[in-house]
Amino acid sequence: NGIAYDAKVVPLQNFNYAANDKLDKEEATAACILGAIAIPDVNIIVLENQTATGSSETFAGTREAVRLALQSGITIVSAGGNYSTELSAEQADDTGSIIVGALAQTGSQAGFSNFGSRVTVAAYGENLKTLYGPNGAMGSFGGTSGATPQVASTVALMLEISPKLSPAQIKEVLLNTRKIESGNEKVGGKLEVDSAVKLARTLIADSRSFESSRALRQKVQRILEGN
Repeated sequence: NGIAYDAKVVPLQNFNYAANDKLDKEEATAACILGAIAIPDVNIIVLENQTATGSSETFAGTREAVRLALQSGITIVSAGGNYSTELSAEQADDTGSIIVGALAQTGSQAGFSNFGSRVTVAAYGENLKTLYGPNGAMGSFGGTSGATPQVASTVALMLEISPKLSPAQIKEVLLNTRKIESGNEKVGGKLEVDSAVKLARTLIADSRSFESSRALRQKVQRILEGN
């Protein structure tokens, strides 16, 4: 909300971490992505989960759900994870989603951030001041889970000015406007919000592709609803 003021956040809890959960966390994540596809107004899915070896997309089932969402015209922004690990599974089977790394306050790669060529872009992930509780209470947040909403809200601004941009176009904008410097190259370079939004404004969306994605999404929604 601090970047994209007009965006609406729809929180979906994918896993309760309780002994009686019937799905493991990875399967629950895939199911949650399908649930988000079924919500008509969802244009961006933010995956805040991580595993001991990578992002939410470490597991094949999650990657397949991500692909379906992307094909349905929904942009996926995934937290890269906080274990100083190279994202190998995500690189070997690239879904085309946006994966986010974390920067220290200096602008260099945060020591905890996962990294690798599969990371699209990075944003600040240390000592973030965020709303923490009721009545406007503030707290400190961080990690790639703190960096990821900064990228997702930049995507929201891009879609606000050009609603028909495809997930692939949005990712390309972030790749073309990120600022790569010594010390941040392993996490994709620094997010440049203004540059990304300005470039998005100049792009021409493919209306035929947009309508095709929307038709697929409607079909998926009918299937998920059992119709």
